[in-house]
Amino acid sequence: PAGTYDIAVVAVAGERTISGSLQVIVTGSYDLAISTEGGRLNGRGAAGAASPVAVTVTNSGTAAVTNVTMTASGPTGWEFTFDKATIASIGANETITVNATVKPSADAIAGDYNITITAAGDQSTRDSMEVRFTVETSLLWGVIGAALIVAVAAGVWWVFQRYGRR
Repeated sequence: PAGTYDIAVVAVAGERTISGSLQVIVTGSYDLAISTEGGRLNGRGAAGAASPVAVTVTNSGTAAVTNVTMTASGPTGWEFTFDKATIASIGANETITVNATVKPSADAIAGDYNITITAAGDQSTRDSMEVRFTVETSLLWGVIGAALIVAVAAGVWWVFQRYGRR
């Protein structure tokens, strides 16, 4: 583990012996990794509505990573927020869960989009992941479409009943 260690050293030359001590400072290693809970790299939500994405940040190194900043990028007009935008410190072999909120723009077209979530710490540690986010259409539009089809079918039926063979 990271820390300061003293090492006793003895040098022998002929009949002369000199002893001393050396000090070694081990800074440790840093290994930052991010993923989603369960390892699924996808999310979904409606245009203009906020959707949660749980992100796990893991330091599998031997020393603490400090000032870990969470950021995200995606299509123009999308908003990303984190409940812990900055994490003061992540200890060695420690995992922290950060709840991200993804809000697609209100005029986003239904389909799949790539967003990138990044965690970066002071010790030149950085990791990022790409998440496929599916924008879904509102159920309201499906109901309106079905009602429109029923109205047209009823109108055609009425026309044939009213003006059928004469």
